[in-house]
Amino acid sequence: MRGLKVKLLDAQLHEDPSQRGPTQVTPTVRKAVHGAFLSADPVLFEPVYRIQVIVPTRLVGMVDGLLSRRHWKIFSSVSKETVMVVDGYIPVAETLGLTSELRTLTSGAAFWQTQFDHWGKVPEGRATQKIWEVRKRKGLSSEVPSAKRFIDEE
Repeated sequence: MRGLKVKLLDAQLHEDPSQRGPTQVTPTVRKAVHGAFLSADPVLFEPVYRIQVIVPTRLVGMVDGLLSRRHWKIFSSVSKETVMVVDGYIPVAETLGLTSELRTLTSGAAFWQTQFDHWGKVPEGRATQKIWEVRKRKGLSSEVPSAKRFIDEE
């Protein structure tokens, strides 16, 4: 979570010092934070690499097709004699297995390098899919709970 600030305005703690401590407040604060987070329209972010691919000009179309399926975005391409130098952004998760696919596709003629650049918002459709996958892996129900589940009405 980013940009989250929690203010505990009032708490009644146990009179006995041996009973006081974080375990007395933590469950209540956790529940309140979960409820507030779910009611605030949360957004899922993912790490994004800056990627540079150096590829022979005759193979640019094939490489672009491969990387487009992996959700990359090109921001510049420069032709240098027999090669193209293409710069773009690609989600980190999409680079898993990329080395072997590029080698196979180009017979080892393409070279690439990445560097962490920024955190990017996951598009809505992919975010829903990622949330569902994580919830399934952790053994949770496929439905995201409602904020009302965490907010006590008095």
